[in-house]
Amino acid sequence: MITAKHHPLYVRGSDWIMKRLMNRYFRHIHIRSELDDRQGPVLLLANHFSWWDGFLARYAVTKTLKKKVFVMMLEEELSKRPVLRKVGAFSVRKNSRTAAESMDYALKILENPNHLLLLFPQGKFQSLHQYPLEFEKGWFRILERAPKDTRVVFLAALTDYFDRRKPGLNIYLEEASRYSSGGRDSGFTDTIHQKNAKHPEATTFLSPKEAESAYNEFLKNAIERQNQQANQ
Repeated sequence: MITAKHHPLYVRGSDWIMKRLMNRYFRHIHIRSELDDRQGPVLLLANHFSWWDGFLARYAVTKTLKKKVFVMMLEEELSKRPVLRKVGAFSVRKNSRTAAESMDYALKILENPNHLLLLFPQGKFQSLHQYPLEFEKGWFRILERAPKDTRVVFLAALTDYFDRRKPGLNIYLEEASRYSSGGRDSGFTDTIHQKNAKHPEATTFLSPKEAESAYNEFLKNAIERQNQQANQ
């Protein structure tokens, strides 16, 4: 696998370049978030519809959570763009022996409370207009084995053109715990209570399908907010 190797100059340079590109290609960029910047590692799950996605997520994170960002990428894609490892990208090769190595590396990242791991559970590009989204299953092994204080956050980036040449961009961030079994039903099971006793804010998903459904509920709410803002 290809490991991440943050380089301060590349990180600052990339952020500088991408901020200017975003200001050039988007009419406006609004981050819709009520997250606080408390301690603990973060697992960020985001939608995946364009090459912008990693940069959009990083932009939102630097404005809100202020964590050191790592992102898992397909090895064939990172091999084409090795410079991205210098801004936090590392590789995974699906359906291979090295996939377990990538999973262990991801878990090691989450052991640091100042780290954020960005995943795109769809595993591939899907249309921005697709709903509900479909998640692959492999990523869920990270959540199952993640440190118990890991905070799971959902992100959705949505754009609209309307009568303008350039699209407006809204980035929605929300605690996944609002949509998890533990968040929806505090009496879900004794097992869940025991697991989260020391971390009551922890996110509980019992299967990849449940996590997928929770994200789609969040995405539906984000789309509704997008529509309301458009009509104001």
